[in-house]
Amino acid sequence: LEISVGQIEKAIQSVLDLQKKQLGQKSNIDVKALAYIWQRILTESARFDQNEKVIERWGKKIIRRDLKLQGYAILPTKLEKILQEGDFNPSSCMSFFRSNKWVWLEEDKQQLWPVSFADGTTRCYVFDKQIAIDQGALTTLDVARSANESDAPNEIA
Repeated sequence: LEISVGQIEKAIQSVLDLQKKQLGQKSNIDVKALAYIWQRILTESARFDQNEKVIERWGKKIIRRDLKLQGYAILPTKLEKILQEGDFNPSSCMSFFRSNKWVWLEEDKQQLWPVSFADGTTRCYVFDKQIAIDQGALTTLDVARSANESDAPNEIA
C-alpha cells in the first residue's frame, strides 16, 4: 500500500476539519479546546520530536521525574496559533488551562513549566495525557491508537 504525503496531509486536514466543526458547539468549550489540542498533538507528534525534521516545531515531549509523568510541552506562541486555527479564544483557553491546573505548573510559583531548548529555557504549557483523560477530552482509545508512536521523551525535567 503506497500513500503519498499529499494524501496523508489531506486525511489529517479532514479529521481536523471534522473536529473543528464538532468542537465548535458552545457547551464545554474548554474541554473541547483541550480535546482539539490533543487531537493535534496525537496527529502531529513529529512536531514534538527533536530528532524529526519538521518545518515548524511546537515544543517537545518531556518527563517529570518527581511524579513519573510524561507530557507534551507547547510553546505559548504555538499554542495560541493552534487554538486560533481551531476557532477557540486563545487567551481565554490558556487562562482556563492554567487556573484549573490542566497544564503543569511549578508548585511554589504557580508559573508555567520551564522547558530547556537549544536557545535557552522557556516556560511552556505542558499537557499531560492523564489530565486530558480525567477531563473527558481524551479517551484511552485515543491513547491506544497513538501508542505505536515513540513515547520516549526529549527531556527529563
